[in-house]
Amino acid sequence: MQNMKRYMVVVLVITSIIISSLFYMHHTNRTFFQDNSVAGLPDGHVQIYNNPSSHFDLIFSRHGTAYFNHFGTGVSVYIAFYMQDELVMHKIVDGHIQTRGYSDFNGYVIWGLTTERNLPSELRVSLRTTQGLSQNYFDFSLLDFEPQLILSPNGGLDSGGVIEHGNRYVMQVWKSGNTISPDGNMFRPEILRQSDHTAILYIVFQ
Repeated sequence: MQNMKRYMVVVLVITSIIISSLFYMHHTNRTFFQDNSVAGLPDGHVQIYNNPSSHFDLIFSRHGTAYFNHFGTGVSVYIAFYMQDELVMHKIVDGHIQTRGYSDFNGYVIWGLTTERNLPSELRVSLRTTQGLSQNYFDFSLLDFEPQLILSPNGGLDSGGVIEHGNRYVMQVWKSGNTISPDGNMFRPEILRQSDHTAILYIVFQ
């Protein structure tokens, strides 16, 4: 009887471990649960990384990646340029990927910035999802300012989380001042007013 109880306890423990592992793998789209999703990332989430050590270091002065598993109608990457709190330029920099109805948009966006004479020169963006591929570039030198403060995830900005349709998820900020928003919202007018120039690269999920 004692051996039977031990056996049942062992079986229950092993079963619990297996069920927990399967639940975790399903939740994070790992192994045979991955399908067309980004592995390791739950559905409806975005994760933003900046300047990971990679071969891109040889090409770009700064670069980053955002991974996402999204169910919606589109994904777009924008750059916005402010003079204090006045929006003077707002541009799609990825070509924009969109569908008429709701679909899976799982994939990633990679961006990189080149420099010339130690000033930002060209911003290149590549967006790849289960709905297509879009690549584009933006002439950063047109903004004509020298950033004094550069903010990125793990350096003053949020690094993603649960996707909310229409929200702006910031991938990089360039500022001529050194003011950081305490809540991570770099679009707040009182924060923008404290720098003469601010450029914000961000992603929106529709």
